[in-house]
Amino acid sequence: MAPSLTLFYINTTRWERRRLYAAGPARHVYATPARYGRLSLMEMRCFTPLTRLAAALIVAVVAFAAGQPSAQTVRHEAFTVSGVAVDVTAADASAARDRAIVQAQRKAWEELFKQLLPPGAKAPALSDVELSRAVQNFSIDDERLSPGRYAAVMTVRFAPEPVRQALAGTGTASYVEPATRPMVLLPLTIAPSGAPVLWDDRTPWRAAWEAYEGRPGALAPLTVPDGELSDVSAVSAQEAQAGDAAAFAKLAQQHGAGGVVVAKVALEPQGPARGQSLQVDVMLATLDGLKASKTITVRPDADDRPEDILSRAVAQSAAAVDELWRQDRTVSAGPQQTMTASTPLSSLSDWLSVRQKLAQLGGGTRVDMLSLTRTAATVSVSYRGGVEDLQNLMSRQGLALVQTAGGWVVQPPPPSLTPPTVTQSTPGPIAPATRP
Repeated sequence: MAPSLTLFYINTTRWERRRLYAAGPARHVYATPARYGRLSLMEMRCFTPLTRLAAALIVAVVAFAAGQPSAQTVRHEAFTVSGVAVDVTAADASAARDRAIVQAQRKAWEELFKQLLPPGAKAPALSDVELSRAVQNFSIDDERLSPGRYAAVMTVRFAPEPVRQALAGTGTASYVEPATRPMVLLPLTIAPSGAPVLWDDRTPWRAAWEAYEGRPGALAPLTVPDGELSDVSAVSAQEAQAGDAAAFAKLAQQHGAGGVVVAKVALEPQGPARGQSLQVDVMLATLDGLKASKTITVRPDADDRPEDILSRAVAQSAAAVDELWRQDRTVSAGPQQTMTASTPLSSLSDWLSVRQKLAQLGGGTRVDMLSLTRTAATVSVSYRGGVEDLQNLMSRQGLALVQTAGGWVVQPPPPSLTPPTVTQSTPGPIAPATRP
């Protein structure tokens, strides 16, 4: 029997839970109205179309009852801490649960800043009320209740803006902005013949990645595709090996991802031999233009089984992805500023292209359109740090931010300088000239 969904509703004032829907064994899911009255759906783990539809209907009903549009339920994944374990005793289980939730939020807050800031930096101190306002939502992945005791493992998601405001108040010059979307991981095996293997067989390398549960607090979370027909048609093994940008973009867009990671290793069909070292080439390519690579060598321990070294190679490869992300995505933690800029346009398609690039700036940048004419668009840009930081973000997207006598201007990418291909036809016989 396929697992289904159990949905609870939490009253945040009293942390009261009400079972709204249950249909068999399931992972608990919580819907919580935030302090500002918005409804947040914690973590929906739906396994069948029926339960997915039922959950969507329930969330819509709860959102309507809360008086807020269901569009508010969209959550931000960037500032998320998972695997937060708490074990609290109190006079009764209800009181222990209340204390455990507060404790989990505080532990997650401290762990989040360990991920974002340089080693040794401390998270800013917040009161319980301030901390609760910074929490966007949370989910309970596992819980155990007994008289006077509550133990659980939770995932806590923080709202982006309170985190960035707290970062600005720490005195640090910069921090790492986590990925807002996961990266698609392609486990590429190079066979002894030299041929790349990606979708054809379930290699030991792919099996090791499929068993990987992820790194708590990963800056760039990874997802391994199942290898469905759409995946196979998007990227071939040869394209993955060559780092084909167009193929990667197609696969990432199919999965709603921010980019693609290729983890390449040379292996025998049966896997590594006992005592064999592994060399893994890790390449990260994002939709906004980042392309970076790193090679790691994983050496076996004396008592390692082949699956042990594969598992360790997977974990070290995932850590390498985070390192590559950290090197490129360190942004300013300064106060928020706003500027008005214009961008020249020659057609509507120009604006659509520029708007898409502005939406992918990242780094806590927000762009709002103020006006649009046939020849120009005017936007308001909210950003952190200095103008140089904003210019660097735009440069990644192929845009140039320059100051002119009339103000700031966002210049779109120049048209291609490659001359159009001219097809020449074979000349036919020349007709003789005729006299008038």
